[in-house]
Order: sequence, then C-alpha cells, then structure tokens
Amino acid sequence: MLLLARFRIVGHSMEPQIKTGETILASGIPYWFKTPKINDIVAFEEKGDVLIKRIVRIAGDRYFIQGDNKKDSLDSRKFGFISRKQILGKVFYK
Repeated sequence: MLLLARFRIVGHSMEPQIKTGETILASGIPYWFKTPKINDIVAFEEKGDVLIKRIVRIAGDRYFIQGDNKKDSLDSRKFGFISRKQILGKVFYK
C-alpha cells in the first residue's frame, strides 16, 4: 500500500474523467480507516504494472474495476476481479 504516490497517466482508459498526460496523486491512507467502495478510483497492481481504474462492483474481498472509457480500457472485463491486496491506494487528486 502507498503512503503517497504521483502518477502520470498514459492512455485513454479513464477519459473523460482523467486524460492522458495528467498527473494524479494516490494514497493508501484512506483505506487504513475504511474499505474501498464502489465509484472509488484506485491505483492497483496487475502483473507488475500500476493501473488506475474505477471500482464498479464488490464481491466480498474482490473488486471488479473498469476504465471510464469502456472502448479503450484493459480492466476486469479482461483479467477478472482483483484482490484487496492488489489495491495500492485511492486516487484523491488530479
């Protein structure tokens, strides 16, 4: 889990909310006190890459995440639910 991290967005999967080239900040601190919820935008690790997506469904300790731009997003529709352990932090600033 991240204390605080800055990421530059590469790709169009979160458009129009977050555009390619923008910088976002993410932190794991909010999840020290509560669990991730639907509509949170999170940074998570998938096969060594850090991705930024929105939580759209929760099943116990598993999260189904999707990009806002469904036509151009590598997300849970391809690789399935992610675990709570994969979530690095909540995006709180762009």
